[in-house]
Amino acid sequence: MHIHTHPTTWYIDLDSTLYDTPKFKEALAQSMSGLIHPDDFLISFEQVLRSYEQGYAYSIERHANVLQDLHGIPADITTSTLSQIVEESNDFVYDDVIPFLESKRDENLILLSFGDTDFQMAKINASGLTKYFKHILVTEAHKHTIALPTAINSQTIFLNDNRLENKQLRLAYPQAKIIEIQRDRKDIPDEDFEVITSLREIGI
Repeated sequence: MHIHTHPTTWYIDLDSTLYDTPKFKEALAQSMSGLIHPDDFLISFEQVLRSYEQGYAYSIERHANVLQDLHGIPADITTSTLSQIVEESNDFVYDDVIPFLESKRDENLILLSFGDTDFQMAKINASGLTKYFKHILVTEAHKHTIALPTAINSQTIFLNDNRLENKQLRLAYPQAKIIEIQRDRKDIPDEDFEVITSLREIGI
């Protein structure tokens, strides 16, 4: 199936859309395996993610403090170890991403990512993707509630993996198109928006 579109503006998510977040989390866990079992690391990762006051957001600094408090791992060791994995972020860009972004160079590409600003920007900067985007927006608020830099109309597409966020965006911007990418087909198709499993399904 190919989707043939000629949008003016794309708002594109980062995690699990352009960036293989499950693979990244596993790499973080393996990097600490000499100090903590990977399963315990991932449990603590989720605890840090869910403990953020504004919602789900992760930072290395908060995780380092948790691991120091619960497991006695010096925070500076955790910080330096995990930061090294972040610096290798180009290894976690899905292989269909660069061809897709190259094909859209003449269009208005905006990266719209939810999460801790410092952590997300560190990943983005190390990923090599910044050169493809006219704007990079990282928000710790819900995506559908923030001010966006362009008018939203029928020439706007949101490309995102999160079903709840997509439903919120659909309600906030009914004139826009929503494309949901499910790299591992977590959810069934939804009548409100197109569901794809690869960027190759989008007409280039």
